[in-house]
Amino acid sequence: MNLLQLIEIESKFEHLSIIPIFDEILKYTLSLISGGIQTGILTELYGEAGCGKTHVCMTLMINTIINYKTSRVIYISTAKQLQQDRFNQLLCKISYVIGNQNIAWFTNLFNKCIIQHLNNTKFMDEYIYEQLPTLLEQYQFKLIIIDNITTYLQELQLTLNQMQKTSILKKFSNHFRKLAKKHNIAVVFVNNVVSSTQNNKLYPALGIKWSEMIDERIQVEKKGMIRHFRIDISHRVALDDAAFTIQESGIYPQVD
Repeated sequence: MNLLQLIEIESKFEHLSIIPIFDEILKYTLSLISGGIQTGILTELYGEAGCGKTHVCMTLMINTIINYKTSRVIYISTAKQLQQDRFNQLLCKISYVIGNQNIAWFTNLFNKCIIQHLNNTKFMDEYIYEQLPTLLEQYQFKLIIIDNITTYLQELQLTLNQMQKTSILKKFSNHFRKLAKKHNIAVVFVNNVVSSTQNNKLYPALGIKWSEMIDERIQVEKKGMIRHFRIDISHRVALDDAAFTIQESGIYPQVD
């Protein structure tokens, strides 16, 4: 992100809402993510397979539709399809925890979630560049999640040179930044990791150029039964770390 983009975002901060989170872990990490995911910008969530990225996304979706009663959320999967039973179970558990077990209330929440599985680049392009902007004009949304971007973008780049690859990434990020700002929506991209041949460390996929096109980056890491949130990139909060565990009814802080 260049200086002008940073100044532009900073000047609008007071007008951007934060998705409130009632889960204890995300209350516990207020210093990390200021109470939630920022609307109007692009946030990346990355980590190894099985670290809990999808569970974090599902929890974020449910928090959003509960706290923003008139808004909807969109979840787009490009690789593995979201397990509907798993999402329904989490929704039921969280509903129970907050004391609302009304079937009509549960059904209303479920209907506010648009879940798409687009594992074909042509269908994905048609949806994000043609259908999605129209959908956002017709209804009020607060959150878009794409899980994951690696599959989609890497497939698009298979036969391209470096300049063309960068152009694809720029078009994609600019499109979603425009939508995020126009509709005051939180946009979350889920990314995979790749291993460096030089030091064997794990890094977010899609390279340095992509890192320059997102606004915030959060790593989810798993060590045994304990997970960690780590802020890698942010212009509004300090880089920090917080431990948590995943349970049936959401995510909770790991207390020493």
